Amino acid sequence: MYNFFEKIRQFMFGRNGFDQLGIALLVLYFLLNFIRNFFWLSFGWVPFLVLLLLLILFFFRFFSKNVWKRQKENEMFMKFWRVIQKNIIEKISNAVRHAQDPVYKYFHCPRCRATLRLPRNRGKIDITCPKCNYTFRRKT
Repeated sequence: MYNFFEKIRQFMFGRNGFDQLGIALLVLYFLLNFIRNFFWLSFGWVPFLVLLLLLILFFFRFFSKNVWKRQKENEMFMKFWRVIQKNIIEKISNAVRHAQDPVYKYFHCPRCRATLRLPRNRGKIDITCPKCNYTFRRKT
């Protein structure tokens, strides 16, 4: 058994293997496959070919010996993923956290979009933004 794993290790030496882009391709493959199977989508060959293309791309990247090129592709993907993380995922997590806060209510200044935190249940109050000094009325 040890000899088998040693041969696999030798085969994979100098190859790309797993990286963030490869994991994202696999997750996308399983997600699309689940959606296709769950909703019984049978639009002919198009979904099958897209899934097949994702698998081929994953295995091509996984077994590739051109590690430098695969690292550059992964860097480009990570730049794209960081933008998505910053713009979408952080906003969703902040909105969930703010909605569950029992003590404070959160507002955005209409002028500069700064986030303002105010105590709940104070009725209608005039709010002055500390950044741009804009005053607006909201119900807490």
